[in-house]
Amino acid sequence: MTETGRKPVIVPAEPGRDTVEAVRRQLHRLLEEEEIRPWHIAVLCGLSATKSEIWKKRRFGNVELWNGAIDEGGASLGLPAEEIPDTPPDAGIVLFETVRRFKGLERPVVILCELPETGARLDQLLYTAFTRATAHLVVIAPPTLAARVGPT
Repeated sequence: MTETGRKPVIVPAEPGRDTVEAVRRQLHRLLEEEEIRPWHIAVLCGLSATKSEIWKKRRFGNVELWNGAIDEGGASLGLPAEEIPDTPPDAGIVLFETVRRFKGLERPVVILCELPETGARLDQLLYTAFTRATAHLVVIAPPTLAARVGPT
């Protein structure tokens, strides 16, 4: 994140329902209270899209998570980069992507969720994920990982 960005928000949430609810609350806060444009936000998942509860839910009030490169079940459509459709111009569309697939890309605001608590490549995943936000980062993580990455 750039030095001009805001302090990251760390939200402890148990995997599953608690994480889904935390994503819903953060999307509401960012879109409704802070009036951030939906296309300035990316929801990045530490899991594959096929295992993501966030992707399965996909609709949060008036907001829909979208990714033109994956199907309803989260499987890759196998499209070359030039054939992936642009984000729909709908005001209620927020990009959903996995951390690994978003490597090298950025958004002003990133909501990071569904992170593993441990793993041989966890630090590398966190570094990649944390550096995708140019202005503001929200980390929704299991309580032990949330405590590790920063104060709430």
